[in-house]
Amino acid sequence: NPDITKQAIQVIFSQKKIKPYHPPIYFNESLVTIKDEQKHIGMILDSALNFHSHIREKIINARRGIGVIRYLSKYVTRDVLDQMYKLYVRPHLDYGDIIYHKYDPDMNLEFTKKIESTQYSAALAVCGAWRGTNKSKIYEELGWEYLYHRRWYRRLTHFYKIKNNHSPLYLYNLIPPEREVNYNLRSASIFEPRVQRTARFSNTYFQNCVKEWNLLDISIRSCQTISDFKRKLLQWIRPQKRSLFNIHDLKGTKLLTQLRVEFSDLRNHRYRHNFNCLNPSCLCKTGIEDNEHFLLHCPKFSSHRRVLLDLVSDSVNVDIMRLSSRELCNLLLYGHPDANIVTNRIIIESTLSYIKNTKRFDKTK
Repeated sequence: NPDITKQAIQVIFSQKKIKPYHPPIYFNESLVTIKDEQKHIGMILDSALNFHSHIREKIINARRGIGVIRYLSKYVTRDVLDQMYKLYVRPHLDYGDIIYHKYDPDMNLEFTKKIESTQYSAALAVCGAWRGTNKSKIYEELGWEYLYHRRWYRRLTHFYKIKNNHSPLYLYNLIPPEREVNYNLRSASIFEPRVQRTARFSNTYFQNCVKEWNLLDISIRSCQTISDFKRKLLQWIRPQKRSLFNIHDLKGTKLLTQLRVEFSDLRNHRYRHNFNCLNPSCLCKTGIEDNEHFLLHCPKFSSHRRVLLDLVSDSVNVDIMRLSSRELCNLLLYGHPDANIVTNRIIIESTLSYIKNTKRFDKTK
């Protein structure tokens, strides 16, 4: 500690179970205290360098922000909540991630699950889905990537800067040498990987970056600008966001989202999630109560359905009667991919009116 008025602290980094003896160290005639961990520019460094304390602290801070988002979800739109998460919550989970990231493509490690569960809680608060909803479906709805993939992307982006001399020279000097390889009649260069004797060493920054870099397609490795490199990586990991077309109906958009991710009060959704339902059949006894049945077939809502289909048919330059049930259901839930925002807004608003007018979701059935 350069401030002589504060207690000097030392952390001995070691993986040994039986710690060796270290003689006491004095600084300005004061004994330097030995501690198991120390925070340095926001990063908690523990003696084992497993970063458990750092991750725990960041998750706690992130969950505080998620609590605020959950409270505000009653008053503001999903787009606002989405921006709040990305500006004030996710940065906690991003801080230092290129250092503590570990290779875990199946996402089975405990620390990977803990961090991902935090973003999952945020996704539920932002979009209004029920806990237990498939994680991938929620991320596809919001256009979010998995945090594991995000750490992979951020680590490779940082490595790109080092490789292309956008970082200090001493970092560039740590990169192993390159060698030329020929495949598919194209010439390219990859880095010579170092011998990896332990999983811990293979997870270190340069070892992991070299391995992942060599696996990238040559069209990505040869990007001339950092923006192009980022864009191509994000195309791999970030799904296309499903739009709500600037509709500000808070209750309606939450019900729509629950239908899109297929976990709502519909009996088939609850039955498949083992959620307080023993039979997936609709009370009308004409079929399984899923999205298609509720929107297109249930006889209890025939009059409401005629109004819905008339509105949609007048808005879309498509003969909706020629569409299959699945295609028509997707049109009502997501809009038309070739239509403009005004037309899609009419489609979704018509669907929301149908959902509310049927009163199907006013109470559990």
